[in-house]
Amino acid sequence: MTTANGGCGFKLCFAGEPFSVRDALGQVTNWLKDRDVCEETRGSVELVLAEVLNNISEHAYRGDQPGPVELSLTCCPSAVCLCLRDQGHEMPEGSLPSGAAPDVNKQTQDLPEGGFGWFLINTLTHDLRYCREAGRNCLSFKMALDMPADTVRGAANPPQ
Repeated sequence: MTTANGGCGFKLCFAGEPFSVRDALGQVTNWLKDRDVCEETRGSVELVLAEVLNNISEHAYRGDQPGPVELSLTCCPSAVCLCLRDQGHEMPEGSLPSGAAPDVNKQTQDLPEGGFGWFLINTLTHDLRYCREAGRNCLSFKMALDMPADTVRGAANPPQ
């Protein structure tokens, strides 16, 4: 696992497997905490990242050896901007899932086992984008900061 931490940016490269994912989530959460990002936003970022990283581990690298995951994060004045890249399998049909909420109007035993992750991701993020370039998946998104922008230590100017 390699890490590059700066005042306004955080980069991490790690294997797309459960133990490395757990460690990466802890590092991101600590980095945000060190920048005084509020607990609610840190929790939302951790939840979304856990969903995305588990999808990479379980689906992009399905049946394969865990491959590399590159995570970059920047605190902009009004948002946390994230980008994840992996070398796993392409998203089905080359695009993001719809993110529609699963039907929960069923008997408990008939509820779906999964399907809630993309709903959560779509609900908690904005500017969600996916592309496949040179054999790599790239997923980027932003999450609103629930605090005044000038209180975030190391906030960078938003990307143009």
